[in-house]
Amino acid sequence: MEALNAYRQRVEEAKCQSSESMMAALALIGRDNARTPMQWDASKYAGFTAADAAAEPWISVNPNHVEINAAEEFDDPDSVYTFYKKLIAMRHNSATISTGEWHLLAADSDQVYAFTRTNGDDTILVVVNLTDRSAGTACGRGGAAFRRRVRAAEYCSAPMMLCIVLNRSLVASSLAGRES
Repeated sequence: MEALNAYRQRVEEAKCQSSESMMAALALIGRDNARTPMQWDASKYAGFTAADAAAEPWISVNPNHVEINAAEEFDDPDSVYTFYKKLIAMRHNSATISTGEWHLLAADSDQVYAFTRTNGDDTILVVVNLTDRSAGTACGRGGAAFRRRVRAAEYCSAPMMLCIVLNRSLVASSLAGRES
């Protein structure tokens, strides 16, 4: 709306700028060229506006809305939506995740973000590879060092997150369902 108002004020009302000049300026500084409506489903306007609406949305819907939309994510076990559901469930079901003491590991790494959360005898290690390259990281706890390979993500172009529960028999590998 900001761009539409600026165009109306400068080109149509004040007549201090040509249409071509204003459009060029908006292309450089405007936010709208990077926006599309939320893609809720595969319908005509992606569920952002009713498919039978008298007017179409003021900003175009991305043509990929037929394949990429929220409705497609709900039942896909490998979707970002499902991944976040797993993360939220883990947070609600684990005092260690939600209230455990936080300790940063590999603080000098530009490639890996790693930390532990500890609550009593339970320790959770989270390692996130921030790049598209494989990364090795050594993390130690109580003198018992271990080394894990942290692979670049194939999951929705996002970094791979590993969550390992230590001091229990349960070892939960990657939340995306991949082996660590």
